Amino acid sequence: MNSIIQAPSSTCRFLLLLVLTVLFSIPASRAEPPRIFSPGQLPKDKRLSEPRTLHDYFPFTQVSSTAEWAHRQEQIKRRIKVSAGLWPMPEKTPLNAVVHGKKEMGDYSVEKVYFESLPGHFVTGNLYRPSGDSLKNGVKNGKRPGALCPHGHWENARFYDLD
Repeated sequence: MNSIIQAPSSTCRFLLLLVLTVLFSIPASRAEPPRIFSPGQLPKDKRLSEPRTLHDYFPFTQVSSTAEWAHRQEQIKRRIKVSAGLWPMPEKTPLNAVVHGKKEMGDYSVEKVYFESLPGHFVTGNLYRPSGDSLKNGVKNGKRPGALCPHGHWENARFYDLD
């Protein structure tokens, strides 16, 4: 017995489409979705209150003891870390620092440096160190100040011409 399946005619397709449209346009249930709070009631959440602005009044809260100040200090430190995306602190990874391309400038030298602050994120800059006659000042073979000048992320960064 051979049966051939035929595609529905255009009239059948139209009727099927019409029935599906009517069925899906009528809501399945007129009942309200389940609610946690009664209508018009909101949860007690500070985020739903009026936002604080720079024009509002924020008096400084006086601290009366060292212990109270230590607690306040921890709060401030945590807020700063959270706002900078450093809380919780990321895992410490090796810096893989590289110093190269030394150029003597008389009383100081300039070296090109880069290190990996986060895995795959390199910070580049110049390292300025005292050298030459400036080493005669201070303690012999002692520690001396240096300056690390990181290059920013602007157009042409370290190749930017200030003139």
